[in-house]
Amino acid sequence: MEFDRKKALEARGGYIVSSSGALFTLIIGLAVVVAGSGFTIHHPAAVGFAIASTVTFVGAAIVGLAVQGMNSKYDLTSDETLTSMVTERWGESAEAALFVTARRNVETIGSLRKSNDSKAIIARWGLGLQIAAIALLGMSFVAELVSYR
Repeated sequence: MEFDRKKALEARGGYIVSSSGALFTLIIGLAVVVAGSGFTIHHPAAVGFAIASTVTFVGAAIVGLAVQGMNSKYDLTSDETLTSMVTERWGESAEAALFVTARRNVETIGSLRKSNDSKAIIARWGLGLQIAAIALLGMSFVAELVSYR
């Protein structure tokens, strides 16, 4: 279950990257269609909001890349333990072997869960940055439109 969650979180990071670029392109393209290709931003607040929006979209994409590329730090059974299971401990009871296997699985899943929780938090930050970028871009348009009055 945690390995599936890990894959889903990494995919979410990819969605953040691609959707940040797509949203930014779509919004700028829509602005050009609505306002015309010769449109320039004049109001200082609108310029500031537009720059902040661009930086925030880039930040969201970087966060998405971080989620995708973040190495999951989780505990695995050491080579020495695996070797001992098939050499000096091979003659032990099936119950003892099941206990060791179960204990190692619990440790691995627990450590993977911690890593996945960190990825989920970072992915939420990426989504928050996307929402903030859209809001900043909207504020830029509003500031520019108000300045034409």
